[in-house]
Parts: sequence; C-alpha cells; structure tokens
Amino acid sequence: MEKGRRPNLSPKKKMGKKSPTDTADPEKRQQTIGFALHGKDVLGAAKTGSGKTLSFLIPVSIGMFVWTAMDGLGALIVSPTRELAYQTSEVLRKVGKNHEFSAGLIIGGKDLKNESEKIHRTNIIICTPGRLLQHMDETAAFHASDLHMLVLDEADRILDMGFADTIDAIVENLPKTRQTPLFSATQTKSVKYLKAKFSTPATLEQNYVCELHQKVNMLFSFIRSHLQKKVIVFFACCKEVQYLFRVFCRLRPGMPILALHGKQQQMKRVEVYNDFIKKKNAVLFATDIAARGLDFPAVNWVLQFVCPEDANTYIHRVGRTARYKEGGEALLVLLPSEEESMLSQLQEKKVPINRIQ
Repeated sequence: MEKGRRPNLSPKKKMGKKSPTDTADPEKRQQTIGFALHGKDVLGAAKTGSGKTLSFLIPVSIGMFVWTAMDGLGALIVSPTRELAYQTSEVLRKVGKNHEFSAGLIIGGKDLKNESEKIHRTNIIICTPGRLLQHMDETAAFHASDLHMLVLDEADRILDMGFADTIDAIVENLPKTRQTPLFSATQTKSVKYLKAKFSTPATLEQNYVCELHQKVNMLFSFIRSHLQKKVIVFFACCKEVQYLFRVFCRLRPGMPILALHGKQQQMKRVEVYNDFIKKKNAVLFATDIAARGLDFPAVNWVLQFVCPEDANTYIHRVGRTARYKEGGEALLVLLPSEEESMLSQLQEKKVPINRIQ
C-alpha cells in the first residue's frame, strides 16, 4: 500500500512518463484516454507490450486525483495472473508517484490478514479475480459502494483461464453505475461474453405468473409436482430463506430441501453447494448469493418467488439453468404492481417471457 504527495499536475505529469517499452499508437491511445476521461466504457484491443496499460492507468490516476485513504475504493483493476497484476502495480507506482491516492496489490500467495487490515483504506486495487472474490466473501471491512471504475485487463485471457463465473460474482457486488473499460490482445471472446451477460439462452423456457394469493401453497404444489427435478428457488432475503426452509422441512414435500444464504459461514455454504450438486433431485432455497457465479450442473428449474431487483438480477438468476446448451425452465412470480415495470425491463434486454394465465 502506498501513498504519495499531492501533485502540482502539469499536462506532462498528467500523462506520466513514457515507458521504454511503450509502442502504442499515440493517436489511438489519446482517443482511448479521452473516452475514458469522459466516463465512457472502452473496449480496447492491443498487442501485449504495446503500452495499453497507460491507456487505463492514466484515466484511473486522474480520476483518483482528489481521493485520499478516507474516501475508500474508487477503482478496481483485475488481471488474469499475479505476474501481470504486479507489473501493472509497478507502472502505477511510476505514473502516480506524485498523487495522494493509496494503491494496493491484492493477489494470491500474499498474507490475507495483512491485506484485510489495509484494504478498506485503499483507493485503487490491482488484483487477480480469485483473490478479490475471496476478500468480498471473507473480509468484513471490504466494500465497493463508491467504486467509479472497474478495469478488466487482458479480458480474453481472464475468460480463457475460466474466470467468467468469478467475474460475474465480482460484478454482482459492485455498484450498477460505474465505468467498465476492457483491454485485451483480442476482443472476440470478450465481446461475446459481454453480450451473453445481458441475454438468456435460447434453450431456456421462461414464464411468469401474476396475482397469486397463496404463494406458499403454490410453491408447495410446485415442488410436489417436480419431485424428480433439481430446482433453485430465489427469495429476497436471508430471513425469508431461513423461515421457509424450516417450514418446508416440517411439511416434508417428498424431496430434499436445502438452504443457501449470506448469513451462513463460508464452510457451511460450500457444504450446502456440494450437497446440492451431488443430489439427482433436490430443492435449493437461496438468496442472490447463489446467482453470483456459482455453477450448478443439471438444474432443471429456476423459480423466482419474489420479483428481482432489476432485469440483470433476473438474468443472473435464470442463468443457473439451461447451462452448456442444455435445456431449462424458469418461472417468475410477480405482484400486479410489479408486472408492468419488470416486463418493460426484460423487454429492453430482449428477454422472451410468457404469462401463464
């Protein structure tokens, strides 16, 4: 973790010193920096070693110019490997040496406790996906409610290394309104991934019901009608999961009932997750913690017992089924007051959903 002096920024200092290995097209980099400084999301393709690192570090540094350790986390830079994360931190050390913001390197192999003690005072975090998600799960002081920018460096490589679900989980813990620049040597997979994040598979059948007065009775009947299936039921909060889990355990609907929520210890959540994926048929009552990057093989149904916060939450929830080109079904339960707004949001995302009368 580092901290420097408040700078007297001249144009040259704003741009930082040119790296000896910087071979980027100055005009293209200037355009990229310009878009980033205006708060635009940037999708940049550049060969390794071309100097693209400065294209996001300069906007990050300028954006954090007036931030101090008291202001919390403002920017996240996610790299696929420890080595690249370390290299980026060294460039930031040079670019931002006259700035007052604090920066930290969060990667596996370092002391987790030491990182946890300092992370809440860090304005810019450079990290690997797994380590960042570990802090989100285990470090109580960590939060990203004021985050302005999420940078995915070597985005294609992040996906190639199997971090797509981890990135999903990270994004779910970040503010909805933020800037997200992506940089990579190629952009094919990155673009496809971004498109996929805001759509649902063609193999997923989606329906909704409205004006149900006996929701709990409906849920019991639904479970009794799908005893040979694997079902995930999403609820709004931990207390709702806990209460209905106890109720349905007493009702004994005829198949295993499991519960997964944020008030459980990490080891308990892992135990429930493993138990669910091993069973051929079961019902998992869950909060949105189960929608954040967890891979549940062979889930037949996703039932949303309450209206999701927004269309993106809906998409993440139903994404637990119809995976790997397999089929799946989703049912959304809405109140009449929620119907118009939710359907409008889903329509904007081009999500096909039908009403069951």
